[in-house]
Amino acid sequence: MSAVFRSRQATVRRGTIVWVYVALVISSLASLVPLVWMFLASFKSVGEIFRSPPTLLPEKPTLNNYQDLFQTVPVGAWIVNSATTVVVATVVAVIVCTAAGYAFAKFTFLGSKLAYALIVGSLAVPFAVILTPLFAQLAAFNLLGNPLGMAIPFLAPPLGVIAMRQYAVSAVPNEILEAARMDGAGELHIFARIAAPLLAPGVVVVAVWAFFNMFVAYLWPFVVAFSNEQFTFTAGVGALASGLAPRPGMAIAGAVLGALPTLILLVALRRYFTQGLAVGALKG
Repeated sequence: MSAVFRSRQATVRRGTIVWVYVALVISSLASLVPLVWMFLASFKSVGEIFRSPPTLLPEKPTLNNYQDLFQTVPVGAWIVNSATTVVVATVVAVIVCTAAGYAFAKFTFLGSKLAYALIVGSLAVPFAVILTPLFAQLAAFNLLGNPLGMAIPFLAPPLGVIAMRQYAVSAVPNEILEAARMDGAGELHIFARIAAPLLAPGVVVVAVWAFFNMFVAYLWPFVVAFSNEQFTFTAGVGALASGLAPRPGMAIAGAVLGALPTLILLVALRRYFTQGLAVGALKG
């Protein structure tokens, strides 16, 4: 009887696993529908985009949306602005979040708990609340209308610090740090030569998140830009979809082009990204 019962249990478990995989496949395909529609719609005319009932495949594929995008708006300037802000924000955010997360995870110092509590609490403050005072501060330093001013609010993201702290707690054993200290290694040497390599998967996760966070930012770059040429790519594409004279075809084409960098980055770093998320979820 016990063997029959165990056999039935195994059959039920296999059946459950099959249905779980079926549900995951269906949900994954459903999440791709908007991306597929956006890609196909970029080859449609404006009339066909808003046709009712809608069509999936373009009846008369055209590249006019892409041609108009590159010929009528300063896409080149947008790309340069986005590249500059993204590189600056990502590099600085990775350095700040890694160092701060490691410090909060492995050191106890005066005010450390209060400082970390303030960082966690800052997540509850909407960006719109600090938009006006931040704008006034950057205006006083003449940092508006340039890529550096656009990147400043993203240089020390609280969520990145919290994620790196959680990852450092589990990824960097205290025994290794103590052994290095007993051998006479300094704290900077320990961090650079021992902790940093162990934190590499977490660094990749923070880097991808910081890249995505800056690249898709719309409100702040839109506010601090003084002209159309000073927009980032995301702000420029967003402006095409709004305003008094929206250009939906060009906006969809721009959205397709804007999705490529993040997709390429995720595919290229998927192994490290998955490893970083898994370690943080299982051990954090």
